[in-house]
Amino acid sequence: MKIGDVMSTGLATVAPGDTLEAAARKMDDANVGSLPVAEEGRLVGIITDRDIAVRAVAKGAAPDSPVRAFMTADVVTCSPDASVAEASGLMRENQIRRLYVVDDGSLAGVASLGDLALEAPASDAGETLREISKD
Repeated sequence: MKIGDVMSTGLATVAPGDTLEAAARKMDDANVGSLPVAEEGRLVGIITDRDIAVRAVAKGAAPDSPVRAFMTADVVTCSPDASVAEASGLMRENQIRRLYVVDDGSLAGVASLGDLALEAPASDAGETLREISKD
């Protein structure tokens, strides 16, 4: 099975120039803890609630500070044609719980550990979680 078959689509996104406050509001509205940062449909980073709290607010950043100053730009991605096993391997190798899916440079969706757990064999899903949770 391909990751494109199990990924979530229609993601809420923020732009690099959006404010931290706007990002936090969007997270609250969508009930999520992270948002892809996209520019003209292309994934350029990710911002998490932890980025906002620890990297920004705890260091005195103003709510109108731009997302680009606190986002993570180096995002692990895969193509929609990647197998669930390949995606699981990327998540284990990089110790991540979400894998962004990019199709020809454009953000197509995201696959979470939960998505993989539903599709991968139970032993593989368990191993992925163990590897992600390592120190």
